[in-house]
Amino acid sequence: MTFNALVDRLGVSAVVVLDEDLATFEALAEDGDLRQRSTVGPFVIFDRRAAVTIPVKVAHDRWTFAADGAAGDWATMRVAYYPLWRARRGNAALPTRRGPAGDLEVRLDDDRGAVELRYGATGVETVALAISVTVAAAWLLWLWRAPRRLLRS
Repeated sequence: MTFNALVDRLGVSAVVVLDEDLATFEALAEDGDLRQRSTVGPFVIFDRRAAVTIPVKVAHDRWTFAADGAAGDWATMRVAYYPLWRARRGNAALPTRRGPAGDLEVRLDDDRGAVELRYGATGVETVALAISVTVAAAWLLWLWRAPRRLLRS
């Protein structure tokens, strides 16, 4: 994957480069959407010519993303992949997968409009958390009572 493809896939809007690395970076950014904006001390700042669309947070566990593409296409959501992401468009659940850059990809359907992304625990994670809390509480109780047993012996 090229640098410019990675920048686009991850929704990067600015890149900061040390001036000593500028020659290497300019060769990478020449054919891309990045342009040199300013210099601050030894840092050179490049930004995108066009705006980057990223998911918009609408609730504590919900985001929307305006995804365009044909039905069946995999579209990047410009966020990191994790199995707890769920995607919907309208009333239909959309399949998700890990993209080539470690990003979240969603398979688009025939509908138009924004994709709703939800991030939250499922039943498996909730049960696992309950088991972990129970085991930790039992272990702490055992540690608290162990010195008393040793003193009695």
